[in-house]
Amino acid sequence: MEYASRVRRVVKEQRFDLYIFDQFPYFHYSKSINYLPGDKVLVQMHEVLKNYYHNFLLNYTLSYYEGKMARNRGGVIATSNFNKRKISSEYGIPGNGIEVISNGIDFIDDSDKADRKKIIFVGRNTSDKRIPVIFEIARKMKEYDFTIVTDDGSFSNIPENVAVRVGLSDDDIRKEYRSSSIFLTASYREGFSIASLEAMGFSLPVLYIRSPFNMAMEEIVRDGYNGFSCTGIDDVVSKIREMEDVRRYRELSRNAYNFARERMWDNIARQYESYLIDKIEGK
Repeated sequence: MEYASRVRRVVKEQRFDLYIFDQFPYFHYSKSINYLPGDKVLVQMHEVLKNYYHNFLLNYTLSYYEGKMARNRGGVIATSNFNKRKISSEYGIPGNGIEVISNGIDFIDDSDKADRKKIIFVGRNTSDKRIPVIFEIARKMKEYDFTIVTDDGSFSNIPENVAVRVGLSDDDIRKEYRSSSIFLTASYREGFSIASLEAMGFSLPVLYIRSPFNMAMEEIVRDGYNGFSCTGIDDVVSKIREMEDVRRYRELSRNAYNFARERMWDNIARQYESYLIDKIEGK
């Protein structure tokens, strides 16, 4: 709330050509919108969390603020086509009011990793990331080394073939990507998964486990092309085994790299620039 109040002070005291509010946190938009020209306000939404929480009050409150941002008069930027459809269907927003602009990455590496058996996950240690599920997979694949790069290493019963790395710098995370061969996520919720796109930038095929709140992953991981969409633990194990065929692995790895290369920030920035200029000019 303190941050939202500071934002409100700035927009009340100054005038800009365009105002862009990120979905998180929610309150900064609600505290400021009444002081702004509505046609010059944009909202960037990364995911739709309506009905995500089981607590009624929490879900009601989140849906209220999420809906308020989704109905923003000036327009909405979604990070995937899936999220665009969700915003439109959940909040009754016409699709022509929602622009899709992907997230991007700023580093790529196309070195061959076919001779390695090292699987990596990069992400926060929160319940929705389901890191213990990766531990279960590691126990079934003891000939592989697993690396968990996260912010909190307080785990119990870590398998012997799992290394947990905490507090790494960006350069160190890149080294971990570079030395790995596959990126694996068991997350229940992913609005976009920039880590998956980063991994592809290092030529790593990506495996994920499907769930109702990470379906935007379908646009990043094209099943059988640059990784695999999996139904559960046994399916993950099966797909990793499939990639032990060197030709198959190299095909997936090359496709992952090419997919990520198209989403370098230089390319994404040009899309943003074109869209924002049109908005400023009132098109």
